[in-house]
Amino acid sequence: MENADILLVAADILSEFLEVAIHNILFVCNVYPAEAFERRRKYNVPVQMSLHPAVCAYITNSITTIHKLLKKNEIEKIVISILNCKDKPLKHFVFDIDIPSDKELQKDFSLIDVEMALRALCLKINISDGILESNSDENTFRIFVHTKQMTAISLAVSDDNSAQEFPWIEAEFDQSDVENGVIVPIKTADTEIAKLQFYVVEKE
Repeated sequence: MENADILLVAADILSEFLEVAIHNILFVCNVYPAEAFERRRKYNVPVQMSLHPAVCAYITNSITTIHKLLKKNEIEKIVISILNCKDKPLKHFVFDIDIPSDKELQKDFSLIDVEMALRALCLKINISDGILESNSDENTFRIFVHTKQMTAISLAVSDDNSAQEFPWIEAEFDQSDVENGVIVPIKTADTEIAKLQFYVVEKE
């Protein structure tokens, strides 16, 4: 398998995981009522998926761009920000993503080992409500993508006709930073295709 093909496989696997993770985080944080979710299984773990069309569309469109950036190895971190009714961040669920360079990517890797690592991350998401402070009512969420280059998102979507219907904009500081935030380490998954550090930044 060529290195470019391995990077594509890594992008496919990580994008699929991030989509599952985002849905599950929304459920754990009670951003929407429990009846707005459907219980499914992924990595042999029970997960929750939103049934709301607008929420699903937003997540799907975000993952489409994230996948393109992962193929180019341009992502540093993905942040799922939980905001209050005044649009101020309450906590950030952060996935630091470190994909090896093309030369360092292993041509042969164990998919079972990778999925076991992602399974462990999903399990940690499922129990994170017992670790973190509860949210107030009327919360919402936003997805932030931190890239290695300022122009990375523009380049990733330049050949996508649908990008104009789902534009990415540079985040303002007060929207992307948790005031007096402290880091709560959750889980690190060190796999052959990527190292993921999962942590939460929440108000002290």
